[in-house]
Amino acid sequence: MMNAWEESIRIAKQRRHPYAVFDMDFTLCENDTEITTEYVQVVHHLFWMDATTFTNDMRSYYPSGLSIGAKEAIVTYRKIHEAKEDSPAIRQAFRKAMFQVLREVDTFPGLENCTFPAFLKAGLRKEEYQIFTELMLRHLLDEPVTSVCDGASYPSGLRPNLPLIQALKRLSQEGIATCVVSASYEEDVKAMVRALGLEDMVSKVCAVKESYDQKGYILPLNGDPDGLLPWKEGKVKVIQRDLVPLFEEEPSFGFGDSNSDVPMLTSFPSMLFAGISPFANGDEMLSLASQADGVWEKGKTYYHRF
Repeated sequence: MMNAWEESIRIAKQRRHPYAVFDMDFTLCENDTEITTEYVQVVHHLFWMDATTFTNDMRSYYPSGLSIGAKEAIVTYRKIHEAKEDSPAIRQAFRKAMFQVLREVDTFPGLENCTFPAFLKAGLRKEEYQIFTELMLRHLLDEPVTSVCDGASYPSGLRPNLPLIQALKRLSQEGIATCVVSASYEEDVKAMVRALGLEDMVSKVCAVKESYDQKGYILPLNGDPDGLLPWKEGKVKVIQRDLVPLFEEEPSFGFGDSNSDVPMLTSFPSMLFAGISPFANGDEMLSLASQADGVWEKGKTYYHRF
């Protein structure tokens, strides 16, 4: 692998503006920044919206009808925030219901899955949202990766994924630009880049765009002007729109971990080296990973699983 890695760097440095694209969650860090934040919000009841907003927005994610967990979450949220019932039993019931909702959301299509985190931050203005995100992600880097609440395990902390961070730093040292392309919200990704101490090395962040109402409150929408979502084939489209014109060429390197990243790692003929995270998951990604550490040939992407 090292010969192919070094050779790909050598070839890339002969290009005019070589650059690499990295996913964020489970690629540059262990655990998902937004999913972990969601669970911690639920456990500690960090919410700012009224019961009506919670109800209406929750319903929008279940157009065919609320699940049992979503119904219970609405009922218990209303009891806590309107009826002022704040007993330990009500809090526990809300947590149990929301844990079920978060597991369900993880299976939703790309748009619904990617915008759900902003729904849970409803009630925060832009400046408050930015501060909350910054402080939360730095806090989560010091917390256990997993914890248990009410007998259920949940992601409670984040960690740097050192093999991929070392790859990013090496490329940066060689004069190869690095970019992050993620299906998390842009503010979360930029805050995580800063929390990992990579802000001086990352040239560009492409992520889900935040959207705000006229009063500046966060909305659970994709604010991208073209409606592009950097998820699966959307990652390729975002790279073609935002990065190819900037660097005047396709990426030379790509790094990812999940099915969402497979198109990004396989759609660019000029890509020399595709790195697969130790946390690789999903049938499509695991199929790609089965080709990892194969024979590297000039002009063909080399797949390596860290």
